[in-house]
Amino acid sequence: MLRWTSLAYESFSTENDVVVFAKGLNHRQGVSLPPKELACVFIDETSNNTVRTAVTTSIQEVFRCQHPDLTSFGYGREGNGLNKRIKLSLEIHQQGKSSFTMPSVAYYTPWRKLETQRPKPLLCASTMVFDVAKVLREWVMYHSKIGVEKFVIYDNDSDDDLMRVIKELTQEGYNIETVFWIWPKTQEAGFSHATLYAKDSCTWMMYLDVDEFVFAPSWVNSLQPPADDPMLKSLLPKNSSAVVESSADWSGF
Repeated sequence: MLRWTSLAYESFSTENDVVVFAKGLNHRQGVSLPPKELACVFIDETSNNTVRTAVTTSIQEVFRCQHPDLTSFGYGREGNGLNKRIKLSLEIHQQGKSSFTMPSVAYYTPWRKLETQRPKPLLCASTMVFDVAKVLREWVMYHSKIGVEKFVIYDNDSDDDLMRVIKELTQEGYNIETVFWIWPKTQEAGFSHATLYAKDSCTWMMYLDVDEFVFAPSWVNSLQPPADDPMLKSLLPKNSSAVVESSADWSGF
């Protein structure tokens, strides 16, 4: 039986590398295993053929490594015709200790360039939720009204009416994508996944919980968002190429 305390649980392929999400290697924030002590392991479950590539970054539960040479699995370099399941894990080889490969439920998928939404939304919002069906509608409608064009909802294995509410909102014209993310206590990793997932479909991504509502003091007398004032979008940096992140203070009530 696999233990959640040590597990490679998800992967995401970009054009230039592979991102692996794994629990149990970097235990403390700010203290991570050096990439040189790690390797990505790609295993063809049909032939048991194995390919290893170098890990380039290791931060909390997020690891990046090079793509494997797919010709080693009997395919073209682009993975055309790939119909085998390629398991992906991390191998740890620390000096003075025996090397080991951590358990994994993650699988590798070669990168594919997908058609992206045009025009590309300026502002999207992402959140991770569990059983929030009764409050999601208000959160989506409010933030849509003040400038969010698209929502990326990470469903943390909800068992309420979440999907029914999302379906209703979608039918009403709200742009919502749902990512099924069952892994417990992985919100930061989930938001890292969202950064990759929505990179080509959103210019800016806002991360917040469903009990958080963005409000600027300058809006206090606004009963309705003015047609010529994007409100939220006016808070974004004017030069997006020079600024990669913006944060805001919050208050609890």
